Amino acid sequence: MGKELSSALKRKMEKEKEEAEKKAAAFAELEEDYCYLENAVTNGQLDELKYLVEEAKVSLHGDFIASARILAYARYYEITDCLNYLREKGCPEPTDEEYAEFVEDMRPKKAIKSVPAPPKSRAPKKVPVKKAPAKKKAVPKALAAKKAALKKYASGKLQHALQKVDLEDH
Repeated sequence: MGKELSSALKRKMEKEKEEAEKKAAAFAELEEDYCYLENAVTNGQLDELKYLVEEAKVSLHGDFIASARILAYARYYEITDCLNYLREKGCPEPTDEEYAEFVEDMRPKKAIKSVPAPPKSRAPKKVPVKKAPAKKKAVPKALAAKKAALKKYASGKLQHALQKVDLEDH
């Protein structure tokens, strides 16, 4: 008896799975059909819309929300020939609330503000290192003696020149 119950349960689950797959396939087909309808209406292609409804037998009554949305597109884009045709064929009208929601969805969305840059690093700024003044190089004694002699000679020449000027003035 337990085996019969489990096999009956398996059959039921398989049947439900098949039905779900059929519904999904039908929904995908219906969704594709409504995409064609939306494109025809938004582009104002009345001939294509007529073909889809009359020849391809795309139903305007299958999914109320999608059907009302098709008519809302025609109304929003002010394509009166498509709008009148859809009304003639009995396409359901969206309510005022549904149309207002549709219009809100159609408005361009505000751009998302860019994310602000992260704060600059709070690490201490690099301060330029000042170099210590260069030490005077040690001058060899012989060179220092020559410099002193030159200074003495130059000052002597200067004094001699000054004396000459003084003598000429008198």
